[in-house]
Amino acid sequence: MNLAGADGFLADEERKWILGNAVAKGAGAHVINYFTIYQPMKAEIEAMIAEKPKFTQEAGRSLILEAILAASTDNDFHAAERDAIYRIRRALGMNDALMQQLEQAAVNEISHQRQVLTLMYPEDFQNYLFVLAVVGSGDSLCSTTAVRVCQQYPKEGKCSIETIVGMADMVEQLLDYYRQANKVLPNKVVFYRDGVDDGQFGKVIAHEIPAIRQAFDRIYGKKSNHPLLTFIVVKKRHNTRFFNYNSSTKQFSNMSIGTVIDTTIVHPYQNNFYLNSHNAFQGVNHSSLYHVLFDDIGFTADELHLLTYHLCFTDPRSSAAEAIPSVVHQADIAAMKARDLFYDDERSSATSVGGRSQALRNPTLNDLDYEILDVHENLKNRPVFG
Repeated sequence: MNLAGADGFLADEERKWILGNAVAKGAGAHVINYFTIYQPMKAEIEAMIAEKPKFTQEAGRSLILEAILAASTDNDFHAAERDAIYRIRRALGMNDALMQQLEQAAVNEISHQRQVLTLMYPEDFQNYLFVLAVVGSGDSLCSTTAVRVCQQYPKEGKCSIETIVGMADMVEQLLDYYRQANKVLPNKVVFYRDGVDDGQFGKVIAHEIPAIRQAFDRIYGKKSNHPLLTFIVVKKRHNTRFFNYNSSTKQFSNMSIGTVIDTTIVHPYQNNFYLNSHNAFQGVNHSSLYHVLFDDIGFTADELHLLTYHLCFTDPRSSAAEAIPSVVHQADIAAMKARDLFYDDERSSATSVGGRSQALRNPTLNDLDYEILDVHENLKNRPVFG
């Protein structure tokens, strides 16, 4: 495919097609003029075409169109345009100013990995599969991520439990992904775990953290080479709400973005805190609750709050902040999509006896089987866009 014209960049007909579609897709006039006069991102576009020579002409045009829409970050874009540009830049693997700020903020170590796990589970633990997704970052900024999905189901006549059986295998694969992307392994791993009730903390500490250590054994070898680990549980479903109160006007309002509550109403001796990381409509603001179950890294309170807050701004789909770290949300979406793609009613019912398993008084990990679900190689190490 040759998209070059007399000027070595775009032929006139290609230019007209791209500009027409840029207008049709809502690009502002200043973007069109910017492209027409300066031809931004010329080298980047040519490099992308060279890397993907098998694109059809239509796909090549679309790629250039996306690059044009991504080329400007002028402040007079309205929110929809900015979000579209943000998604395109992330899809093309480009870091923006926010990513550069994050690189200098939080913890200034050169080799980190944030890994996130979320669990999607049905109401009937005895009859259905668990679908789990683990999302791991490909760099120290969480600007790119990869996902691994697993289905977990009870053996015949047994009962499901919420502990993750395939944790070690999925963490091992994501550490290998990080190594391939950076040519080095992380020296610190921050793990955010979703979907854990207070009564399950003991099982997570007894089974899942050792499983992560087992993955370290496989990848790093001797324990002296292991990375430091911090394990945090994210709770979105709780009934605590916070408001600001203006005594002069006697009006309530949402908490300011970035507010942390870590005294008075939190647990007297456990390390937990509430963080409000997003703007919401009046009355529906819902701060997330974080429990630090294990902290080998030794974060100060401010460092951990700031890291968690910054991770709420790394969603590849939007430049707005989220209520939880964006990688947790990506894991939610990945688990939900995997459930839609891979769920098998026949296999699920086949694991029960008489339509329902007999609940065990003390089920163990030996009562469960799991299977890591493979996706296409081109999608395995890509961010989850929903």
